Amino acid sequence: MTADNVENIRKRIAAACARVNRNPEEITLVAVAKTFPAERISEAVGAGIADIGENYVQEIREKREVLLDRPIRWHFVGHLQSNKGKYIAPGFHAFTRSIPRASERKFQGNSSGTVAGRQSL
Repeated sequence: MTADNVENIRKRIAAACARVNRNPEEITLVAVAKTFPAERISEAVGAGIADIGENYVQEIREKREVLLDRPIRWHFVGHLQSNKGKYIAPGFHAFTRSIPRASERKFQGNSSGTVAGRQSL
């Protein structure tokens, strides 16, 4: 199921890029793993996802430990408390602020590609 969902999302990204004359290779698909177990993340990586986002420091620490052998670029999504930064800074690819769902509608179809929507893996 995860592989089918990843394929559908990539098709939607390609279609959105075609509408605004943009190269889909410029888009980074980040699968946010909030509350999903390490097994599901491993399944997503097996389906071609290389970028995984997480927004709970404790879950990041646990999942990174379990998934050390997987080729994952980790992203922290959301607000980071200054006292927790020391736990995630090493080995993180990016820090991203999340956009509230109500604000997404403003960005859909935006040629900058900021937000194309959300879909579960």
